Amino acid sequence: MKHYIADSSVFGLWQRLLLALIRFFGVALFGLAPHLSAEDEVEPASAQYLPFQAGDRFQYDLFWSRIKVGEAELSFVEDALPTDANRSVLRMTFTVRTSGIADRIYRVDNLMETWLDAEEWRPLHHVKRQREGRRERDIELFFNWQNETVTYVNSGNANEPLEIEAGTQDPLSLLGKVARKFFEIGAVFAIPASDGRRLSTMLAEVVEREVTRTPLGYFDSYKLDVSTDELRGVFAKSPDAVIEVWLTDDNHRVPLRMRSEVAVGSFYGELTGFESKGLSCHEVLPSFVEAVTPFRARRGRR
Repeated sequence: MKHYIADSSVFGLWQRLLLALIRFFGVALFGLAPHLSAEDEVEPASAQYLPFQAGDRFQYDLFWSRIKVGEAELSFVEDALPTDANRSVLRMTFTVRTSGIADRIYRVDNLMETWLDAEEWRPLHHVKRQREGRRERDIELFFNWQNETVTYVNSGNANEPLEIEAGTQDPLSLLGKVARKFFEIGAVFAIPASDGRRLSTMLAEVVEREVTRTPLGYFDSYKLDVSTDELRGVFAKSPDAVIEVWLTDDNHRVPLRMRSEVAVGSFYGELTGFESKGLSCHEVLPSFVEAVTPFRARRGRR
């Protein structure tokens, strides 16, 4: 009996850690940060490039400390809008799946998709399919920009439309909105976002420019700090934890790495492969510095 309790405790801890990691990675790229102040916001000039085009695809490995627990993929394709088959728009898809031992302990297979007007970077329809252990949820968001509302639908049950403001993003389209900003050190972006139940503000600060190591090599990058109180559970003991995100310093704004140091260790995801419009390999990215060699690899990550 004691052995069973010990095993159950370890199993429960792994479940909480895996769920925290999956939620961390979702928030790191696309999460909401409700009730944050937008004071002292820097309003940089508009960027002259458009990251994230149809055909782009990015793959990531997910880790808790140094243990690989899952994989993620972000992709972009042209597709018909689900609510209007005659309208072609950009579909943004993000998947997160556990792998290896983590998959045997607590299986996660989540998907988020957003259909959006790429020119305005305005979400039109959002779907979240959540599969975590025995938990299943199917969420849809319907944006009505004429009335400036969003409607939340959970398994076919619709809430009353929620009023939103111009420029509001959904949890997935946030990344593209940030990537299309003009980056300069010290800039702070405050972007309205909604999960369909509340209107929130995400704050992201450009803190420094540096060289970032990934399994694909070294890249010039910008590091952003994202403040959020969306992460709970094991993150509760780290109230000041900030999610760090690295994007390439070029017009593709490839997400290279995400990390957060918390009470139970570090959670991070790193780029392992990608296809980007007009590029055949990572060496032709303007931000590419050099490949990883055995000597450089021993120096560790930045």
